Order: sequence, then C-alpha cells, then structure tokens
Amino acid sequence: KAEEEEQVRVQQEKEEEERKRKEEEEKQAALLKKQEEEAEAERLKKEQEERRKQILKAKLKKAEEENRLQEIIEAKKQALLKKKQEIEETKQRLEAEKEVARLKKK
Repeated sequence: KAEEEEQVRVQQEKEEEERKRKEEEEKQAALLKKQEEEAEAERLKKEQEERRKQILKAKLKKAEEENRLQEIIEAKKQALLKKKQEIEETKQRLEAEKEVARLKKK
C-alpha cells in the first residue's frame, strides 16, 4: 500500500511539474505575442509618421512652386504695364511732334 501511495505521490508531482511547465510556456508565448504586437504597432506608427512627412513635403513643394509662379506672373504683369506706359508716352510725344509740325506749317 505504501508503494501505491508513493506511486500516486510521484505521479501527482509529475503532473504538477507538467502543469507548471505548460503555464510557463503559455506565459512566455503570451509575452512574446505582446512584444510582437507592440513592435508591429511601433512599425505602423513610424510608417504613418513617414507618410505624414512625405505629404507635408509635397504640400510645401507645391506651395513653393505656386508662389514662384505667382512671382513670375506678377513680374510679367509689371513688365507689360511698363511697356504699355512707354507706348502711351511715345504716342503722346508723336502727337505733340505732329501738332508742333502742323503749327510750324501755318
């Protein structure tokens, strides 16, 4: 009978050790899974931040290009206004010369 009790006790110890081993494995697996999920979340966060930076760079480049084009348009507009003014002044000068010539004829 003592031998049977010893076998039962040894069997119970083995089962207890097996249960503890399985618990530890599950704990380690859960920890590993959590670490992998955190790493994935961090990777996604970095990707999202990188995309955000790229979008901002593109917007900045577009704004700079639009600004440059506006400056070119404004410069051309000023050149046209100057040319128009020069033409008007030449026209007035020619009319004045024509009037002087007409008056000299008289």
